[in-house]
Amino acid sequence: MSRPPYLGRSLLRLLLLLPLLYQVLLVGVFLGAGIAVDGHPAGLAALGGVAGLLFLFLCARSGMTVVLHSYPEKEEAPETAAADGGRPVREGVMPDRFFVRYQPVIVASLWTLPVALVALMFPPGESGSVFGTFVSLFTLTHLPSSILTIVVTMFSVPSPWMFLGPPLAIYAAYGLGMAWGFRRLRAPRTALRGQFVAGIVSVVFLLAIVWRMEVLTEGLVGGRPEDAWMPDRFYIENYRPHREGNRLVKVAKPTLTITENHPRLDGATAAYPVYAAAAQAIYKNLKDYEVEGRVVASTTPRAYTRLIEGKADLIFAAHPSPEQIAAAREKGLVFNLTPIGREAFVFFVHKDNPVETLSTDQIRAIYTKKIRNWREVGGRGKKIVPFQRPKGSGSQTAMEHKVMRGEPLPEPLREEFAQAMGGIIRRVASWRNTSEAIGYSFRVFATQMSPDRQIRLLRIDGVAPGPATIRTGEYPYTVDVFAVTVSPASPAGADGATGSVPSATAPNPHVQELVDWFLGPQGQRLIEETGYVGLTPVQ
Repeated sequence: MSRPPYLGRSLLRLLLLLPLLYQVLLVGVFLGAGIAVDGHPAGLAALGGVAGLLFLFLCARSGMTVVLHSYPEKEEAPETAAADGGRPVREGVMPDRFFVRYQPVIVASLWTLPVALVALMFPPGESGSVFGTFVSLFTLTHLPSSILTIVVTMFSVPSPWMFLGPPLAIYAAYGLGMAWGFRRLRAPRTALRGQFVAGIVSVVFLLAIVWRMEVLTEGLVGGRPEDAWMPDRFYIENYRPHREGNRLVKVAKPTLTITENHPRLDGATAAYPVYAAAAQAIYKNLKDYEVEGRVVASTTPRAYTRLIEGKADLIFAAHPSPEQIAAAREKGLVFNLTPIGREAFVFFVHKDNPVETLSTDQIRAIYTKKIRNWREVGGRGKKIVPFQRPKGSGSQTAMEHKVMRGEPLPEPLREEFAQAMGGIIRRVASWRNTSEAIGYSFRVFATQMSPDRQIRLLRIDGVAPGPATIRTGEYPYTVDVFAVTVSPASPAGADGATGSVPSATAPNPHVQELVDWFLGPQGQRLIEETGYVGLTPVQ
């Protein structure tokens, strides 16, 4: 293939000068938006659109001028010019083959598209961004196009199009400018075969890139991290003991007082308002900071771990998972479980979703992807988006054993979000309250701690999760809330859990006193007023 005279200059512009100009323009847009429109998203989009069109025009003009300057007019005698019909004669021979004429754009594209595809072929790691390898490899090979984009990815989840889009737009605009330049030179048209082949190759690469991105992002939830919400999270500072204005239930004249050797309490986030209120009423002779050190909420998985490691004396949580029971057994320990209240494991949808009830079989089918559309269960014709919870959490354990009954769940939806200067975090996706979504948690969150969210609890097998149906067990997904301790394993507790807490196994004698208090009238009333259901009706 012959080499056109503008190849070197064009590649310099395509791979270095124009990408650098794009970076300068990007800075100008952000600075201008901050001054002119005070950073307003609509103003930023408008300013960016105008700047983008201007930049593409400059790219096209650059392609046109490089062609015109490569074939300047040749000075001729008047009689020769007349013989040519008055048209100016150009120096050099203009290429008539497509691949020669547009060689700079083709070379740049064959550098960028294969690099992008190869970078996307690396599988994502267990943690970190799905596109982490792509970002690293493409940045190193296209540094002029990626300098400021790297900074942008520190504050948002990187998409390959953030890196790949600008170079491709530059190449396309530059190629159109070259075509306009050759038209002005009245160059002969190139063969359609070359255009067809180049188009097919480009489309194949782009389709392969799009396909690979679809594979990598399957099960990845989009949207801004601030839109994510999990109905089992609440602002825990509102429930700190002895904080002025906290939302803890007040216990008048507690029948139990602990003045020394205060048990260290931990548990599920959902149970924190229960045992924090008890500590506020019962624990005496402690500074406020000492109370916070002995009453923590480290979530169900961590609470069980801390109990096994001897960092907690008593935790409040749902039934331990098989993995947690096995972890205790490895340490020669057994969990002692005492039910102190009842709770409902609930499923919820957006309040505008017309589906009000699901059967157990339908829920299993939804979460095993046998049912994929809401129309199949009486809803609108939209794809079902089923959210799960992180492994080891109380909600996920209840889902796996109470609902699925050992049937494996598919990989959960994932989300990625950026931490400023801290890379990309990848985790089980938090709830997005859209009309297509379905999720699960415990009833106390949706009805007591996060009542402002626009969700609706579903009836299961026709039964709504209310206090009466939870207490009687009529609601199918009723679970116990346990007070849990550990003791050395014995043949009687070889399965990893026993039914009650024998006082002899508790190193701290106040642990059993506290458990007994929760089973008494004051403790049961506290449980009811916090939003759970007591073991027996409270007068």
